[in-house]
Amino acid sequence: MGSSCCKDGDKYDQKYETKSVAKSEQMLDQSYNGVEIIVKKAEILREKAEAIVLGTDLYLLNQNSFSQTDEEREAIKKVYEQYKGMNDNEQQQLGNATEKVVNYGEAVETNIQLKNNQNIKCIISVSLPLWRGGNKQELKYLQEGIKNALLNGGKFESLAFTDIASGIFGFPKQEVAEILTNQIKLYLDQQGGQSQLKKIYVVLRDDSTILQFEREIKKMIGIYQKDQDNESWTNSQIRTYQQDLIKPIGKKQNSMDNVDQALKEQNEVKAQLIEGQV
Repeated sequence: MGSSCCKDGDKYDQKYETKSVAKSEQMLDQSYNGVEIIVKKAEILREKAEAIVLGTDLYLLNQNSFSQTDEEREAIKKVYEQYKGMNDNEQQQLGNATEKVVNYGEAVETNIQLKNNQNIKCIISVSLPLWRGGNKQELKYLQEGIKNALLNGGKFESLAFTDIASGIFGFPKQEVAEILTNQIKLYLDQQGGQSQLKKIYVVLRDDSTILQFEREIKKMIGIYQKDQDNESWTNSQIRTYQQDLIKPIGKKQNSMDNVDQALKEQNEVKAQLIEGQV
């Protein structure tokens, strides 16, 4: 079952309030097979991309997702309403979203106009399961979903991804970064000459996730050097990454009892990151 139909959704929304990124900041801009790949700290619904990719559940709803902003929830709702209206028979069967609309790993393409961003012409919704330890084919569904999103998005000149599978779905961020990057590489290797894509954006909200995606994209392009991790990490980013490591899924984040001690351990964390242990 998907993740949206939760009676306690409003409580989660209040407890895990999603903060918007006030100012867009470009973190990485590289080219691969003639396509510009840009990593940004920003809000995906404010990007100039023609198509954006969002994670959703079997019902294309996610109205109670505490990992999404109000704008994203509204966009997903519009996707569902438009998709539902395409087929009258299906609309009758769906009723109040008691029947699933799509299967895991599918990517549903919906033309849409957003009030605050006229650049976005299409939302591609990737249907994902909740993470249950990796034993329920979760990574396979994520891989299929990203592959299908790229195939659907290939007719646009610009396509924007975000971290579609962590947050409410609970996927480990490192696995998401690796799968997204690998699928982008595979797509550009196989379809690059036939695709209309000129830019692929990876739009993220927090420093720790950005660093993971940056590293994987640099590996893909062939410019990654291990010492870059050591040079680029600030004390603030180390602290953020450590907090993410100890944060349990679906529960309130543990506090760092001793920030000074945490900062003393930053070299150990960086060493583990460089060696690929975390």
